[in-house]
Amino acid sequence: MERRKRRSREEWLRIISDQKESGLSAAEYCRDASIGVASFYQWKRRLADECETKSVRESFIDMGRVGVSEASVEKPEVRAGYSLEVTLELGDGARLILRRG
Repeated sequence: MERRKRRSREEWLRIISDQKESGLSAAEYCRDASIGVASFYQWKRRLADECETKSVRESFIDMGRVGVSEASVEKPEVRAGYSLEVTLELGDGARLILRRG
């Protein structure tokens, strides 16, 4: 019985890229390359999830804590008039407006 081959993350990236470029279905490519189809799909999903997570993480901008500034705590007249408005342009003319205060 042949022992399973362990492949690195980089090898799986190359395998997935090669399969895509080959024009073969995943099953055909895996059969020709002696790769388990289940392993192929598991790694393909894992690497796609990594890319998606990285993309979301890089596109998120932390705007900091929304709240009353130190200056307004010292001056009650500023705190009383505190308000916040955020407008998100969603495309196709759709707009989301959030107001507080």
